[in-house]
Formats: sequence, structure tokens, C-alpha cells
Amino acid sequence: MDPRADRRARRVQEGTDPLSEAAAEPQRFSALFALGDGASARAQRYEVRESEGGRSLRCKELPGVLVRVDSKYAFSEADARKLGERVILLDGAGNFGPLVDNDARLYNLDHHRSCIRAFTLATCEQALVLVVKGLDLARGDWSIYANQPDLDTVLAIWVLLNHRRIRELSPTARDALLPLVRLEGAIDANGEVGAEYSGLPQDLYRSTRATLDGLLARGETARMASGGDLLLFTCEMLIELDAAIYGEEGGLSELAGIEQEFGHFALGDDRVGVVGRDSTGIYAVERRLRDLWGERLGLIALQTSSGVYTLRRTNLFARADLHPAYDLLNLVDRGASFRRGGSLWGGADDIGGSPRPLGSRLSPAELLELLPLAYRRPGGGAARTATGLVLTLAFALLGGALALKGYGWLSPTALAIEGTGWLPSAALAPGAALLALVPLMLLVSQGRWWTLGWRPPASLAWIGLVPVVVALTALGGGWLPQPVRLPDLTGAIPIVAAWLALNALAVEGWFRGMVHGLWVLDGRVQRPRGSWFVSRAALMSSLLYAVALVVALRLVAAPGLTADMNFREIAQTFGMAALAGLALATLRERCASLWPGVLAHALGLLARIAIPF
Repeated sequence: MDPRADRRARRVQEGTDPLSEAAAEPQRFSALFALGDGASARAQRYEVRESEGGRSLRCKELPGVLVRVDSKYAFSEADARKLGERVILLDGAGNFGPLVDNDARLYNLDHHRSCIRAFTLATCEQALVLVVKGLDLARGDWSIYANQPDLDTVLAIWVLLNHRRIRELSPTARDALLPLVRLEGAIDANGEVGAEYSGLPQDLYRSTRATLDGLLARGETARMASGGDLLLFTCEMLIELDAAIYGEEGGLSELAGIEQEFGHFALGDDRVGVVGRDSTGIYAVERRLRDLWGERLGLIALQTSSGVYTLRRTNLFARADLHPAYDLLNLVDRGASFRRGGSLWGGADDIGGSPRPLGSRLSPAELLELLPLAYRRPGGGAARTATGLVLTLAFALLGGALALKGYGWLSPTALAIEGTGWLPSAALAPGAALLALVPLMLLVSQGRWWTLGWRPPASLAWIGLVPVVVALTALGGGWLPQPVRLPDLTGAIPIVAAWLALNALAVEGWFRGMVHGLWVLDGRVQRPRGSWFVSRAALMSSLLYAVALVVALRLVAAPGLTADMNFREIAQTFGMAALAGLALATLRERCASLWPGVLAHALGLLARIAIPF
């Protein structure tokens, strides 16, 4: 039989059962599922959340700290260091000795391995020592890992989540907390002998022991009610600890916060942006969020009603000018219209909002996903990886199509232009490329295919750029560097025109759609009626396009074009294709659409074939 349960049974017979005390003092031991007004205020402090990283527990007063509880956690020191900075492991979640690494901000509060257990403080006491010594969990985002939420572990979590309050505890709350931590720590580390020699005066020992046993009893009830959900159980026990330590005092009923907070994201320089929903004004919400985040608060994205958002830059020195956010959201939000007189995200550099009057089609969760992209440092790691994948697939499809043709698996006469006996050597590539593009496009864009340019043109400003693209092709040979001598195509002009259009659609879909679209989320791009500049997306997509063109022309010869190009022809092809690619990318950005580029590309191909030089 559990010795603690045996002691509780004896106390029931003696009339000193802590559960009886709990019944007599409902303010000190809150009921788990029938919370009164004071308990409701305490319950609002903690919540269990679902996110991409999995389920976690959070205290609303300390939103930058996430608590994860899973019985499978047993990290080695090497694995713990891979979890990132600002990590605290509790009572066995770290399968190595106690550790305080301030440089890496890694802490293992443990008293099992690589230590003398009888001489080592329990986890809750270690947590209290760190807090008293100045550990500040309000700066940066922290993760706390636990595997078994016994009372020692839950007390440690409570101490860490309440670290700011502990330094300013009232005498009553202090007298409730410190004996509780000392007694639980002594019992957990050394058993009953630790309890008897914990250093507490007899009267204080009895009252603290009653509180401790009451918490254990409530824990048994909470464990059964939670159905084995360790996070819910931990949340309930934190509420119980609030009641035991704060009682009805401590200002918990005046908890700062907003109606619903969806999450936060890093802005750099240890500042954060917060996405939430509240029916009150942005300035009232800003005051409340400052109570939670302090000077770390840099940006607020507030939903006041369905589809209506306000963006607010709260700190002049935060790198959070709102214009990059406007530009990105206008590209992604289907509720934004670039057409003249349309509604867009916009405003000043410190306050603005969603499109009016129809509003945004983005959910708060999507906003939380997108806003960090507007403020991350341009790195392009993910974009480069995806670009490599795109090009690999494109070349694989081209090679496969040519191999099929060469081995006779496809009948050349089936695709030959009637009366000429001519089969364009790359005729198979555009169709195959488009077939591969559709599923990959939906996958990469996460269903937002319009962000890759598949949308109506925003304005007629693109018309002036079309002659530039056609001229670069016709005069410089951006696609075909040698004169092309085709057989008589009389009667086959519709077929040739259709093939040119299909080729233009495939090339633009891959390079100004897929490749350019991958880089759009990695930095600023031009916008309709905006300033002119060469974006990272335009530069990278045009260079990759030029490389792909040179490789393709080396692999297969067009009619009348030798595959054995000399260095001058290769350099000419690369340079003019890169310039044409820049013009096409600019065209795509200025109208936020692929279709003008497809038209310009097809006209350029037609001009190159039609002009005999």
C-alpha cells in the first residue's frame, strides 16, 4: 500500500483528513470541474494548445514559454542540445546528470543520474533556486520538457511559470509556497526521513503536510478525470497549486490578455509579433499585451470581426515596418484585388489593415503562418532546395521524353506535322512539363495556386513590357542562337502556333510560376504601380532559366540548329536568355500574373522563327 495513502487513512480516523479541510476551505482547494468565480479566474491562466509542433501547455501570463509533457521523453545530452536554445528538462526528461549551461541556455533539473541523490535537491527546489538566482523566462521563447507529472515535477513547472510573481509574493503566499516546496523536495529526494528532518517547525509541518496530502488526493481525482492525458492533468494540478498558494489574493482575477490569442512569431532582436482576436480597439489590446510581453512586443495582428484585421507596429525600434507585410499579404490573400479601384492590405508604416470593404479571406492561423515570412532575413535555403527539386524534375521529364522518342516507344509519325515529315525534337517536353507542374504546383503553394501567378493580370501596365521581351528574343536570339531553317509549313501554321503557345505556357509555368513563386516568399518583389527594382525572385528565376536553356539546347537540337554550340553561342544564349528572363519576371511582378508573360514569350518565339537571320 502507498505509504502516503496509509497516512491519509489514519488522518481520516483522527479527524485530520486534508480532504475534510478542503471541504471546509473551498477557496484553498478549488473543485476541478465545478469552478467558482475565483477558481475560474485561476483556470484562465493555463491552457492546452494544438500547434504544428504538437500539443503543449501555456500560462497566459508567460506566453513565450511552452510546457510539453510526454512519458516518452528521455533525451540524452546530445539530443537535448539539438532541441534549440532556452530548454529546461525536468525530473528524468533529460537522461543525464543535472546541468546548468547558461551559454546554451540548457538546464537539466534532475536528481537521478550522475549525482548523489541524497545530497541533491529535488527538481522543484532546483527550479526555485534558478528563479531566485535570476533566471528570466520572459526573454525569448522557452520550452520545458517533462515526462511524468508527479507533484515534484508539477511544482517545478509552477515555479518556472510563476517566476516573476515569486519575486514579489505577498507574505501569505510566500509562507504557503516555500514550506510546500521544501517538504515535497525533501520527501521526493529522501523519502519519509526527509520529511521528518525538513527543518519545518511542528505546526508548520502539520499544516504543510495537510496541504501536500490534499494536493495528492486532488491529483488522483484529476488523473482519473483526465483519462490519461498528461497535459490536461498538469493543467488541473497547476490550477490547484494556484489555489493552494495564492488563495483569493494575488490579483489573479485581473489577468491581462485578450479574448483569443492564436500565437506569436519572432521578429528578431528578441521581439515578437502576436496574432489574436478581440472586439475592443487595437490600442486597448496593445496595453493589455504589453502587460504580458513588455518591451518584447513589436507587432500586433488583431482580428476584430470576420475578415477584418488591424496591423499595429508597437515599437519604433522593432524591425517591423508594416509595408513588407502588406506586400506579402496582398500576394497571398484572395480577398485583395490589384485591379484599379480594388481593395488591398495597406496603411502607414505603424498601423494599417485588411482590404476594405470586402475584407480578407485569410484566417488568423494563416496570418500567423504568413507574417513571419515578411520579416525573416532573406536566406533562400528552403527556396533553393525546392528550386533544385523543380529543375531536377524538369530535366528528368525532358530526358525521359527524348529517350522514349529515341527508342521508338512513341511513333514519330503520330506527332509529325502533316506533309513535312518534321517532328520538333522537343515537342514532347512542354506537355510532359505541364503535366508534372500541376500536382507539384498545388503541393508547393499549399493550395494557393494564385501565388504562383495563375491569376488575371492586375492592370494594363504590362503591355509596354511585351515589345521589350519580343525584341530581346528576335534581335538577340534569347532562345535560339542560330538561324532556324524550317521546311515549308504551309497548312500547318495552326499546329505550329499551338506548339509555340504550349511551349511558352510550360516554360513560364515552371520558371516565372514555380521557381519565381518559391522566391516570392523569401524577399520583396515589385508590385503593380509600385517602385521599380530587381527583386531576388526575378534575379534567381532568370539565372536559373538561362542555365536550363543552355543545358536543354546542348541536349537536343532544334530543326536547323546544331547541338554543338561554340563558347560565343553559349555565352550569347545565356546572356540574352537571362535578360529576357529578367524582363519576363518584371512583367510577372508588375501585373501579379503569368498570362502576359506567356503571351510575350509566345510572340518572341514566333518572331525568332519568322525573322530569317
